[in-house]
Amino acid sequence: MPGHAPESESKLPDRPQPGRSQNEVQQTVNQQNSQAGNPTARQDAISPVPRPALNHADQIRIRALESALQDCRETMQATIDSLKSENQELRLQNTNLQSENVGYRRRVAELEDVGNDMENLLNSTDVHTLFLDRGLAIRKFTPRMGQVFKLDATDIGTTIDRCSHNIPCDGLLDKISDVLRHGDRYDEEIAMPDGVVYLLRILPYQTAESVGGVVLTIVDITESKEAEARFRATFDNAAVGIAHVALDGRWLKVNKRICEILGYEERELLDKTFQDVTYPDDLGFDLEHHAALIRGDVDRYSIEKRYIRKDGELVWISLTVALQHDLKRQPHYAIKVVQDISKRKAFERGLEQSIEQRDRFLATLSHELRNPLAALRHAIRLVRHDRSSDEQRTAAMRTIQRQSEQMSFLLDDLLDVSRITQGKIVYDMRPLDMREVLRDAEDALRPTFQAQHHSFTLKLPPKPVVVMGDVSRLMQVVENLLTNACKYTDPGGKINVTLRRYDGWCILKVKDNGRGIESKEVENVFDMFVQSDTGLARREGGMGLGLTVVRSLVESHQGTISANSAGLGLGSTFTVRIPLTENVIPRQEDQSEGQFLVAPDDHNISIVLVEDNDDSREMLSDFLELEGFVVSSCADGKSGLDELVKQQPSIALVDLGLPEIDGYEVARQFRERCPDAETYLISLSGYGQTSDILKSERAGFDNHMTKPVDPDELASTLKSLARTGR
Repeated sequence: MPGHAPESESKLPDRPQPGRSQNEVQQTVNQQNSQAGNPTARQDAISPVPRPALNHADQIRIRALESALQDCRETMQATIDSLKSENQELRLQNTNLQSENVGYRRRVAELEDVGNDMENLLNSTDVHTLFLDRGLAIRKFTPRMGQVFKLDATDIGTTIDRCSHNIPCDGLLDKISDVLRHGDRYDEEIAMPDGVVYLLRILPYQTAESVGGVVLTIVDITESKEAEARFRATFDNAAVGIAHVALDGRWLKVNKRICEILGYEERELLDKTFQDVTYPDDLGFDLEHHAALIRGDVDRYSIEKRYIRKDGELVWISLTVALQHDLKRQPHYAIKVVQDISKRKAFERGLEQSIEQRDRFLATLSHELRNPLAALRHAIRLVRHDRSSDEQRTAAMRTIQRQSEQMSFLLDDLLDVSRITQGKIVYDMRPLDMREVLRDAEDALRPTFQAQHHSFTLKLPPKPVVVMGDVSRLMQVVENLLTNACKYTDPGGKINVTLRRYDGWCILKVKDNGRGIESKEVENVFDMFVQSDTGLARREGGMGLGLTVVRSLVESHQGTISANSAGLGLGSTFTVRIPLTENVIPRQEDQSEGQFLVAPDDHNISIVLVEDNDDSREMLSDFLELEGFVVSSCADGKSGLDELVKQQPSIALVDLGLPEIDGYEVARQFRERCPDAETYLISLSGYGQTSDILKSERAGFDNHMTKPVDPDELASTLKSLARTGR
């Protein structure tokens, strides 16, 4: 039996030998599993070998071997299962690795794209950029920055302190180090010698953990600075006020003009709100508009309101407000445009006052003209009445004369105001003694003083008070002031006039103890159509033009006039100041007035009167005949010219506004057709300006008289012509 052991052992399955491949092992295992799972096959496989009878020991040994074989088989199966599992894991890991490899390749491609994008961005940007690490070594730079610091690719890794540059910035390296150390951004505007302006900006290079270096940028801001300068120039030098105002009303930015309008310095105004400088009565509706603007109810609004200047004065302004929004379309601040309209408002107030004055004037004119017209009508009817007595007719004639003089006075005032307003008065300025003007005025108004029983005193200095003036206009000033004093002083009152020299001025004072002036009316007493509302003023009549004329005439002599009164019933004082002159008054020879009063009958003076108004022609013709002249009258220019050519009279009175051919043409044709005629041509017209006088002279007239012609003045002129033999 022992001799068969080796043979039996040789029949056992071979154990896997080290170094065998996995496939060989798997094949052997499969074969053994196949045989073990098929008893017939297993029996067939061993059936050819006869099995000798085994003793007990052999059987035990065989069973041990079979058990060992079974253990080996199980071990092999476990190994196979483990290898299968590991193989699956390897396949899964391989798949994951392949997937990760694709992701890594994609990320590498993305990083390459980012790198290319960054490179192209750096190469194409106008922003000069330089990247430095924590050691201030160069990491990356744009080509433009390379030109500034004279860098090329070989300078990567070189510290910035070893590079030169042309940036006019003191302590640049220290500023870079400060940004790296503290992490705060630094900005500075730098101006190059060629006028280009750059914005230098140094920023910390932020990483997730800390500051990893520094980024240096330089941007050309020349265009923006020029645009800012243009805006600033427009903003500061605008003819209107411009301001930026916070939503709560604080002034944020103001230009020079708005500071001028409000009278504040810029720093003072920036400490205030628009509410602080708005007149309280105007603040409410301004705030309402402001709130509506912020709510978005309106895009802008325009109002007129009043500001309070620093000096306390009120100023009218036209205000236009619009809203500026931020990038999120939220209200940011208000833009206000302010225009000073004080002059316009004053003009409007003046216009309103002028309209009021006009209405008052028309009412007064109607009243003042209707009164004398009514008196004239009554007087004329009385004269024509069959039962009128001689005394009644005489009284009526006095009424006619008085009322016609009153109407003439009213018209003269109107004409004076018109001429003064238009600057068409011609002044005959020459040295004159104001004492003589006052003496003449006293003589002219003495009957008025006596009729009112006024006590009149005139105090004159012993020496001449010489001024440069127009004697007739200064006489008009004095007579108007004296007439005013008489009008507003009760009978028996006192009127005192004083004249003196003081500090280069002629001082004239007219003082009375009459009605006086209310304090509220003193400032307006020289305004046009202004009269006192007292009963006395209304009884005396007038249109309130006299003092307006007086003031204008005094100012035309470079003088001033003022009024003072302690109140109603306390009298008034008018003071005229006219500058003295050093010019000497020329000597004049005395002329006797009597030589102008020679009766025309002796000279057989013939007159042709050409007037289209029937009443004026008839009345003037009758008056001249009563004065002793031989008069021929015509109603139109054509017949008048024929009569002039026919008679060639000594004197011709020709109205300028004639039908068919006017008075100018009558004079021209007469002078052409009768060049040797010695006829003295006098034009009659309602226009009496200098231009009108010159026009009549150019047409061939020798003299010009303004309607209504004063009969006494006309008679005096004609008699003077008679005296000279014309």
